[in-house]
Amino acid sequence: MFKKKIFRLINKDKYVYFCGYSLIEIMIVILLMGLLAGGASIYLIGRLKDNKIKIARSQAFEISKVLEIYKLRFNKYPYDLENLVNPGGSVAPYLEEKPRDPWGNYYFYRNPGIKNQRKPDVYSLGPDEEGGEEIGNWMEILEEE
Repeated sequence: MFKKKIFRLINKDKYVYFCGYSLIEIMIVILLMGLLAGGASIYLIGRLKDNKIKIARSQAFEISKVLEIYKLRFNKYPYDLENLVNPGGSVAPYLEEKPRDPWGNYYFYRNPGIKNQRKPDVYSLGPDEEGGEEIGNWMEILEEE
């Protein structure tokens, strides 16, 4: 950007030198900053959705590990995920509360599993909450980037 040189007469024979940006130059800089911020936010929102899906996969996998620990103790899988919070008797709970997915909904539990042959399914309905894209413990956790 170009600075404009402005001279102003002070007293009778003395000039003072002032520098400044014009309003158009300032507006162009603000516009460019806004475009950059808008592009970055669109990119970050897309990454946030991908990260929530990865979090849901890993949480479902961790819940299935807790189910395996329950099976080792009781020789069977629980009736539902609530049994991990309140296993009954003098047994300490396996989870503090019933687990929720990154979108705030409860995970679902299916025993026997449809997607897993020998294990129960732990899954979330995903971001659309209608089951079109189930995210569960049968999916690969680490993806090739």
